[in-house]
Amino acid sequence: MSFTQTPFMVPEYLQEELLVSPFQTVFNEFQIGFSDENAKIAISQSKKEGNLVSPPDHAFVFNVNIQDLADSQWISIEKKLDISKFKLGKRFTVLISIKSSLREAFDIDLRLNRGDGSFKDTRLGTLVPDGKKAYYQDTFSTKIEKFAEGEFNSAKLLILAPKKDDYVFSLSMLNIFLDLDVM
Repeated sequence: MSFTQTPFMVPEYLQEELLVSPFQTVFNEFQIGFSDENAKIAISQSKKEGNLVSPPDHAFVFNVNIQDLADSQWISIEKKLDISKFKLGKRFTVLISIKSSLREAFDIDLRLNRGDGSFKDTRLGTLVPDGKKAYYQDTFSTKIEKFAEGEFNSAKLLILAPKKDDYVFSLSMLNIFLDLDVM
């Protein structure tokens, strides 16, 4: 189980928005993925609006401001996972709380990477926030299917955001479970 604390408990980007470059690491555990270096995407934190959107000790939300995607083919929030904990038959579960100024789908994927650069994506689910100020919470789960020992050398969780300009989305919680083990 992994409780992703840094963006929600530690004030790193509270003062002003930070423009990010493709695959820049933020909060020591996330990358903001996009394909065009001319895109204008900023991150920030803001104070949480109430205790209904995440646990009481989470004082902040993690905001992503998509100002201009330019020619990017995707926008993603990516979190590296410990591949050594992935074993046959274990259940991988994600609990997420998100809001967006758009009423568009956010896809949640588990990506397993091979050493040759190829990968296997598993769609865990899709979130469609209402485009208002409310957070949308959901839980997605999959069983780790059979794969050859050593076939994959890394893993990550992907939150694939809509390919649109001029919107903001916010995460107030992201918890990751592998059975009941800490990830």
